[in-house]
Amino acid sequence: MVLLLVLGFLNVRAVAAPEEYGALFWDVLNLALFVLAFWLVDRKVTRYRFLLSYAYFILLPLLLIIWRAVQGVAAPPELTWWNTEWPFLLLAIIFFIFEIIALIVTDKPDQQAGRITKDAIFAALYGIALLVAIPATE
Repeated sequence: MVLLLVLGFLNVRAVAAPEEYGALFWDVLNLALFVLAFWLVDRKVTRYRFLLSYAYFILLPLLLIIWRAVQGVAAPPELTWWNTEWPFLLLAIIFFIFEIIALIVTDKPDQQAGRITKDAIFAALYGIALLVAIPATE
């Protein structure tokens, strides 16, 4: 998540007219959500910390869509669906639903192995989606 924040900051620095930047609210919201998510994960006081993390991964592409709308930045027409934010959003929504199901089904600490496996699969699929999203160079 920190990498995504750094990339977002570099994206803001690359804006053609920084004095006209109008998405400061969304950047502050993203930062506040990150701090809240990091604090809850760090505190380990809630079983819902992974649910919150998946919710954050859902919000990141949505914030990117809002940022693009505010800035008036259109995606290049040569991009495929896999090069956009939609695979990341769908992956986060699917695993958010899986986490809700896992929270309902697993009450005991000895049933956590399936949830750890689910999180590892999410990380692997997210990494694959990141690799696929890299635009091809000619």
